[in-house]
Amino acid sequence: MTVTIHSALARVCPSLLLFCLLLVPGSTHDRAKGLEPEFDVQLPNLTIKQGSDASFTCIVKHLGEYKVAWLRSEDKAIIAWYNHMVTHNHRYSVTHNGHNTWTLHLKNVQQNDSGTYMCQVNTDPQRSQYGTLDVVVPADIIDTETSNDVVVAENQPATLKCKAKGYPPPKVRWKRQDGAPLPISKEFLRNPAEKIEMWEGERLPLRPLLREDTGPYLCIANNSVPPLVSKRVMVYVHFKPSVTATNQLVAAPLGVNITLVCEVQAVPKPVLSWFNKGEQIILNSVGRIWQETEVVKDYMFRMRLSISYLQKDDFREYNCTAGNSLGADYKVIKLQQLPSPPPTAKPTHPTTTHVDIWRPMKHANNNGGNNPGSNSIPNIKHAKNHRRKFQRNRQGHGGARGEGEYYEGGGLNGEDGGDSSAEKDLTSTASYGWGDGKPNRDHSQRSAKESGSNSINGYNDRNSNSNNRGGGGGIINDHPNLSQAASRSSRKFSLVIWSLTLTFPISYLFSVGEHQKLNRLAIIFLNVGFLLMF
Repeated sequence: MTVTIHSALARVCPSLLLFCLLLVPGSTHDRAKGLEPEFDVQLPNLTIKQGSDASFTCIVKHLGEYKVAWLRSEDKAIIAWYNHMVTHNHRYSVTHNGHNTWTLHLKNVQQNDSGTYMCQVNTDPQRSQYGTLDVVVPADIIDTETSNDVVVAENQPATLKCKAKGYPPPKVRWKRQDGAPLPISKEFLRNPAEKIEMWEGERLPLRPLLREDTGPYLCIANNSVPPLVSKRVMVYVHFKPSVTATNQLVAAPLGVNITLVCEVQAVPKPVLSWFNKGEQIILNSVGRIWQETEVVKDYMFRMRLSISYLQKDDFREYNCTAGNSLGADYKVIKLQQLPSPPPTAKPTHPTTTHVDIWRPMKHANNNGGNNPGSNSIPNIKHAKNHRRKFQRNRQGHGGARGEGEYYEGGGLNGEDGGDSSAEKDLTSTASYGWGDGKPNRDHSQRSAKESGSNSINGYNDRNSNSNNRGGGGGIINDHPNLSQAASRSSRKFSLVIWSLTLTFPISYLFSVGEHQKLNRLAIIFLNVGFLLMF
């Protein structure tokens, strides 16, 4: 009955209820002892995130028959008395452990729950203690007051806006998603070269924008209450397409694979296509020709046209074209044919004439016989030059002595039979004799066989028998270079013979006295060195 009365009084007048509560006497036993109620623990100050739960615990010693009440300090509104709820807010509740501890519970706290809460004992005068509740609210961006995606023409300025709420009030900052400097209007810069990567403020002033300024911009709101929130605002700088060709002239041979490349800059996204002779190329994934498109940046694209196994009809002009709502552009790439590389021939071994150039040149005696095998030179000019050069050898005679000996000429009555044969039959690759100044092809080949020579078409077997007169063991080669080499070899050989003839007697002539042996050794070493020089 008493609780009902108190509830009715609380609805009529909360101050009156508080006054009545204060009139309730404490314990007579405690008063007899002279003990008054006192608080054991101070109420805490709480900072709670909105939506969480909070609680205050009040511990009173020597309470006796006194009562505890919970009030809100700002408006003196009574929340609970003893273990009875006075407020009608279902998020509030009170618990009691049956002795000296009372706890006030608040569920799903909201920002309007922030304030000072009081635990009060109805003594005379009243005893109270206070605890504060601070409800914080994470930052939140207000979409209706924030810029959405922005479209601006190239070389035009713009301003972005971002509004946020929360408790404490959040700070708003701007940055580019790719980390590049912000294109801040010059009037807000301390110097024209200043680069700003983070801007604080609800408004972001932008200078006249370029195509490079296209991209996402981030509005970030933060009040140190997690989580941090942000909004992505896209800035589209519109401009007509601009096309560039990596190579405007491409050359390739038949049968190879090539790729033509063009780069396009455009916003909004352009339509990319390849044209050939004014008609769009029909592309497919299984044919010889196909197209690929790569997004390099938000406003940059790379288009490729690949052609496999080039054919004759593929060599022509190709147009890479890009178009959007603001215009179109194209570039021409000319594909030219290169001559195909010649087929790789099988390596052949050139005909080599083996000549013993270290032997002295000898003239054959006038004993007749067939000439050795030789390779005629297919150039009449070489033959005539060779004949003029060696006219000095007019007393030589045809014939061969055998094994690889080189003859510069020779023929009966001073005629150069080999040259005569070359002049009469320049296309021959067989050996000719010239004892009488006339071709003797068959007889020369027959003599070569009889002598056991292995000389065939310019190759000489050095193991052939050198005693066979008129055989094919030796090789006549009318080429001037080999003749000159043989002449030099003969001169060197003569010098060696003369050096040996003169130096050894001189060495013994001057090697006298007590150092005779040493002098002899020195002279011998000098002679050896002289020989090695040749």
